[in-house]
Amino acid sequence: MTPTESAILEALATYRFLTTEQFLRLGVAKNARYIQQVLSDMSGLKSKENSRQRVPDGPALIHGIEYGREGTGARIHRYWHLTAAGGDYMSVTVPAEPADFKATHLHRRRVIDLHIAAREWAHQHDQRMEFFLADFWEKPKIQRLQPDAVFRLVEPSGNARLFAAEVYCDDGAGRPTRKLERYIPYLDTDAIEKKFNHTHGAVFVLALFTEAIEALVRTQLRLGEFAKFFYFRTLPRTGGMGDFHEGWRHVDGTPVALFPLPGSRRATNAA
Repeated sequence: MTPTESAILEALATYRFLTTEQFLRLGVAKNARYIQQVLSDMSGLKSKENSRQRVPDGPALIHGIEYGREGTGARIHRYWHLTAAGGDYMSVTVPAEPADFKATHLHRRRVIDLHIAAREWAHQHDQRMEFFLADFWEKPKIQRLQPDAVFRLVEPSGNARLFAAEVYCDDGAGRPTRKLERYIPYLDTDAIEKKFNHTHGAVFVLALFTEAIEALVRTQLRLGEFAKFFYFRTLPRTGGMGDFHEGWRHVDGTPVALFPLPGSRRATNAA
């Protein structure tokens, strides 16, 4: 097995579903066309990019699912995932066949973009991601509240930060506003922290948007004393989300970093 093939399997074991662009961002190889060739080769899928592909020995370890277009003239995106044989090879549990997610594939990709950005940032800053639980896989739930993702980052000192994230592809502000306000009683009772045995401060509630509704949502929210726990951000139209730590806003629109970096004189939990 080549280093690129190994990197692809490791990435899929971590993130579950990935596009070619996400593989490229993760650095499995430096050229998108080459990545596409390797993916096609590993899956046994015939493609124009790989007319000389070999047939994989034994069951294919990965498979690709094609879903929708993002705009006029845009290409269809293929989401790659481990097959059951790939799960066995990587010692991770995967379904024999993933459930259809055509209606939510863009949302899923954005949740994975968040996962990539947070994990890569942690690696670059000598921190570790203790866990990342996604709505499409582990389905984290706190009583009747189900975030799109819950994850925890840990510094070398042991100081940990817990995050609950909501990713909205909505073009209207109604549903995001209602969902975010549902967090208030859970914040009031520390229910999220208790659920995940978190004793290092309050949870950070992250709200990310793919459409230009962030400002409208912020003006409609009534968060009261709990506003300090919420952080808002609009994602780029294409590509990843960029630096995980920077580029956020408070509910009043004030720009803010998520938390002080180690060594800062500020409190260790910005919330």
